[in-house]
Amino acid sequence: MKDIKAVIFDMDGTIIDTEPVLLEIVLQGVEFLGFKPSKEFRNKLSKYNGVRLINKMFLFEEEFGPSFDTEALFDYYMTNRIDMSVKIGIKTKPGFFELLNYLKKTKLRLALCTSTEAEPTNIFLNAVGIDKNIFEVIVCGEDVKKTKPDPESYLLTCKKLCVKPKECIVFEDSAVGAIAASSAGCNTIMIPENPPSQDIKSNCIAMFDDMFQAKEYLQKVLK
Repeated sequence: MKDIKAVIFDMDGTIIDTEPVLLEIVLQGVEFLGFKPSKEFRNKLSKYNGVRLINKMFLFEEEFGPSFDTEALFDYYMTNRIDMSVKIGIKTKPGFFELLNYLKKTKLRLALCTSTEAEPTNIFLNAVGIDKNIFEVIVCGEDVKKTKPDPESYLLTCKKLCVKPKECIVFEDSAVGAIAASSAGCNTIMIPENPPSQDIKSNCIAMFDDMFQAKEYLQKVLK
């Protein structure tokens, strides 16, 4: 992998452990609307980590019926997600800063590619002590027309970096993110929240439990 020039990180669930917190906010919204989400439904929702809420509203209609007010749930989520996330508490994923310190010693360029909008992205990064200026390029949800699993966001990130997708390593945690990165032609390393399918695995160059393992891997293959 001597031709690698850049490393691109997803944010939610990859470098910042926001997914459980955001899921909790959604479920609080369901209860606010007068419905009781079951444990099975919670588990079902967690399998859609990485998918924007607006794109998984069908799950709520399937679970609670066509009368469920998805617009009200979306409004509750958008109104509360930033303040509640910071209040509940978010943190970086294990090994991120260790991996970052290693990458800083290399000549590799760093970028962030997230489906989250710019405002919450900046707030979340600041909340966990990540200086956004470490990323040469940041692509957010409003920068593209099609979100993950479409490859548009990763293709745009590569374009802004002036590198080819095959010259990039991407870190992802979700199936939709891994599909987006692989479809763009990037070298995808997955640190999954949930066990991915065999098809997803086959499109990744590596898969690890945490970024400590990923750091050890890169130290070997990037020599």
